[in-house]
Amino acid sequence: MNVICPDQFALDIIALYDKVNNHIENIAFSEARKSRYLFMIRSEIRHYCRLSCINYNTHFKQKKALVVPSSHFLYFRFLALALAHLPLKELPGFLEYQFQQYDGNKLATREEFKIYLKEKLQDEVKTLSFSDTIIRLQTIAQWVDG
Repeated sequence: MNVICPDQFALDIIALYDKVNNHIENIAFSEARKSRYLFMIRSEIRHYCRLSCINYNTHFKQKKALVVPSSHFLYFRFLALALAHLPLKELPGFLEYQFQQYDGNKLATREEFKIYLKEKLQDEVKTLSFSDTIIRLQTIAQWVDG
């Protein structure tokens, strides 16, 4: 079951796509590279929709919220994408909200959330981040250790 939630810290992958698009618009990369990156994200959203029997076109074209539950195995992939592109000032609140809402999945139990974030997800964030990467990783590490 997918939760539709207007909460600003929910992992709404449709809103996340728009945030990523806005974020990379100001980065000095070729249009081809930006286009490939956005295509990769749309493909991952489409894959999630296919696996979850959700109409991709309805959500994407209508900007209809689509929140990935923490129990889904793609949750951490979309979490890494969010951590790589959300405004830095939002990261601690976003992480706290995600931690409070996390129910566990095949990759990590609730108790392992912070460990998984520190040991596995930071590398993915580093790969996906286009700006302020060091500060992002430090912010994540501070939240995990805090």
